[in-house]
Amino acid sequence: MCLLFCILLQVTLSTATLWNRTIDDTNGNSVSGQLPVYSPAGYFSPNSNCAACTVKLDSTQVFDGTWHDSSQLDKGPPVSITLSFTGIAIYVFCVLANNVENTVTTSDIIFSLDGAPQGRFTHEPSSSPDYIYGANVFTAQGLEQGLHKVVLTTDNPAGTLLLFDYAMYTCVMLCFGATA
Repeated sequence: MCLLFCILLQVTLSTATLWNRTIDDTNGNSVSGQLPVYSPAGYFSPNSNCAACTVKLDSTQVFDGTWHDSSQLDKGPPVSITLSFTGIAIYVFCVLANNVENTVTTSDIIFSLDGAPQGRFTHEPSSSPDYIYGANVFTAQGLEQGLHKVVLTTDNPAGTLLLFDYAMYTCVMLCFGATA
């Protein structure tokens, strides 16, 4: 009887559930509260209240009504966003701009995960004035459950626009609610 109880207890303890959590551009990680790290300081604008910005998004179309904007202008320094999470997958979402007068609207983002290069996302604007909300610009799945770091970097000397909205990550949780 004791052996059966121990076997059932082991099965119960090893049952896990996948949970999706978010990292908002302004409010940060929905679990830990950790905020994205924007670098260099002063090169990002929280655009829900930016009167001087030429990119005017509809706050009802972005996650939690906020986004962060950075334009790497001609020969300007690269900018980056660092996101930390504990989980097995991550999905990064941005807004893509098309034709906005007097504004660089090409998006050219380089990604790294845990210090290793992961590729690049490029959006060449069309002649449409429409924005593309909720664009999935990066996905990494099948990661080991643990602490990970994703870095988004712009490095295009011709100029690039980065409109970061949020990231969603998947973590493994035990039935009892503790992180696996």
